[in-house]
Amino acid sequence: MEVKYHICYQEEVVRKYIPNLSSSAKALIKQAIEELLMVDPVGFGKTFTL
Repeated sequence: MEVKYHICYQEEVVRKYIPNLSSSAKALIKQAIEELLMVDPVGFGKTFTL
């Protein structure tokens, strides 16, 4: 059984900080999110409770 995860980006980070990054830094961050957090968010991420 495949588990699917949903990534939530903090709006302030996306709006305020991401635009200031170089394109190579943006690509590295995107790759890390897709390869680590979307696969094992518990092991690599921060838990969040609504």
